[in-house]
Amino acid sequence: MAKSVHTVHETVFGALENPHVRGGRGEKTDWCALWAGGIIDPYFFKNDEGHNVTVNGDRYGTMITNFFIPELNNHDVQEPWFQQDGATCHTARAPIDLLKDTLGDRLISRFGPVNWPPRSCDLTPLDYFCGAM
Repeated sequence: MAKSVHTVHETVFGALENPHVRGGRGEKTDWCALWAGGIIDPYFFKNDEGHNVTVNGDRYGTMITNFFIPELNNHDVQEPWFQQDGATCHTARAPIDLLKDTLGDRLISRFGPVNWPPRSCDLTPLDYFCGAM
């Protein structure tokens, strides 16, 4: 049995002027992970100029390579399980291949070794954490 289970979460916060409108000046997308030992700090998706951007497969793969994997190593998480929902950016071929190479069979995801169950309540704790930021 694995010692840790990771879940991931992304939240898109709406425009400051009207939170129901996407694409406004205040929109941001964040990602964070939770496991038995704590929370990996949020990652905010920004372009080279520091502007908030939406997530695509390339940006998600870059975050995994440059942020998530080093954070796993910093926290010395042994044999992590990683769960993510079926968002298109998560299930693009390159990020899935990267996660499979890193985690082996310990990936719960659409197109992963263990299929993600739709509408899984297991992602709920991060909804509360990230939503309160």
